[in-house]
Amino acid sequence: MTRMWRRARRIGGAAAVLAVFLAVGAGLASARTGQDEFVRCTKCGDRGARPCGEHRGLELAVENDVLYCSAIAGCAACGGAGWIDCPQCANRAVEERLAAKLAGLSARRAALAVLDAEMGWPLRVLESAHFVVVCELGVQKIDKRKVAPHEVAHLYAARLERLFADYCRILGVAESEFAQKPRIMLWANVQDHERAALRFCHEAAGAGVKLLGVDPTYSVAGTRALFADDELLHRNVVHNTTHLLLSHQRPILWIGNQKGGWADEGLAHWFEDLTWGRCDNFCFEEVNTIYGFKGGQWRVPVRRIVVAGEVPSLPELFEQNTTMLSPEQHAVSFSLVDYLAGRDATRLNRLLVHLREKMSTRDALRADFDLSVLELEEEWRAWVLATYPAR
Repeated sequence: MTRMWRRARRIGGAAAVLAVFLAVGAGLASARTGQDEFVRCTKCGDRGARPCGEHRGLELAVENDVLYCSAIAGCAACGGAGWIDCPQCANRAVEERLAAKLAGLSARRAALAVLDAEMGWPLRVLESAHFVVVCELGVQKIDKRKVAPHEVAHLYAARLERLFADYCRILGVAESEFAQKPRIMLWANVQDHERAALRFCHEAAGAGVKLLGVDPTYSVAGTRALFADDELLHRNVVHNTTHLLLSHQRPILWIGNQKGGWADEGLAHWFEDLTWGRCDNFCFEEVNTIYGFKGGQWRVPVRRIVVAGEVPSLPELFEQNTTMLSPEQHAVSFSLVDYLAGRDATRLNRLLVHLREKMSTRDALRADFDLSVLELEEEWRAWVLATYPAR
């Protein structure tokens, strides 16, 4: 354990150390629980199962954090479970759990095979608790170290799970409100991305492509030409995955083409800002190339707009689809979500539900915050002046 801890710190910092702890707990739990009949066995440490010898300690650690990983799914020794039944003892409870896990892996392998078939080659695919991740990225430089492709895939699965947890915790959303797992696809080159976008999102483009609503999918090429470093790509994935979650949360509907562009973009920007304190992703390249609002740090520019009396008309904003938002409207949309989330994030979630039920923003504001558009603008302006920095 000590050597495993040291190696985790050396290659991955806090995230890898956390993975080790999770692995130890998950591994032991998968082998034996306190309710099992105790079986003494010196060969397996009384657990009824042993870690598969084909996988190194840290590799097995990250595997415990996902439900399926194509990198070990074909292991002849463990079948992708990571653990094997101890041949020296008979522990029925552990054997049943391992058999169930193997059966689950078999079902997931069959369900995910369609991805390989569509692309024409075996993909690096992970299934976590709430996502399916296709990660064909090569070696990445992350936190000043080179990270191998297999670990990169697990890192993105963990990042997406953190986003999902934040989304549900902050907005008061239950896991049961999502019908299926979003698919996030990260490609090493534009050609593979365009092929995948056409097959899975029914649209081909050099930039990231989303399929919103019933079958949520995001495909993007993680090239240096598009993303200079890991942080930029990570932030882009957070922004666009937020769009997927919002559109797929019941009742399922993309509000971005239902005059809910302010909430659609505002929430995606807000989750970017939650981690990095900046928003630099726009869903349409023509917007991004026009204006960047100080590299994505929007609170100071928004305050200046308010002070100068140049706030875009909110009644007009609340009639816009996502594709029609100006750069200023993007920034104000973020700030409105910032204000409403700070006031009551669970009420904000109810407002978003009402928008997906095709209620107008005007009516949803009245129903969930007891505010008219004019009252919202007055309160929001005062809040911006009181809380946003001047420089």
